[in-house]
Amino acid sequence: MRISRVSAARGRARTHADLADHNCLVYAHAAEQVEWKLKDGNGSQYSVEVCGDVRANDTNTLRMVAIAGGGIMLGPLFTLEEELASGRLVRVLPELHSVDPYLWIVYPSRRHLSLKVRRFIDFLDREFGQDYAADPISPPAPFVRKT
Repeated sequence: MRISRVSAARGRARTHADLADHNCLVYAHAAEQVEWKLKDGNGSQYSVEVCGDVRANDTNTLRMVAIAGGGIMLGPLFTLEEELASGRLVRVLPELHSVDPYLWIVYPSRRHLSLKVRRFIDFLDREFGQDYAADPISPPAPFVRKT
């Protein structure tokens, strides 16, 4: 298996605490310290301060850097399915998933909400709501790195 130089030098992340020692690809809007909040299948929660040499406010950018072997990223599974299926990316710490939401619905007001918007919100809730986040087979935010 081929992994990035940084990851190879530091060994494979085997626990959530190991992530602090790896080059993590950080989704952030500013230069603040980033904390990944994680949960396992038993409901135990962990918090890890991560850092890395790439920060972006676009998951596609982070995905491309991960494919190039640039580090470990935290991202929504539905945006990474093709890379995982092809083997270009692999899951690291698959027993963990993010506690933080990745999907926000923003709309002007509930007061005069159109039926179309209400149905769209209901669809998103069914597809990406709490049941999806709790699914141990398909966690919404796997860790991935190049193989």
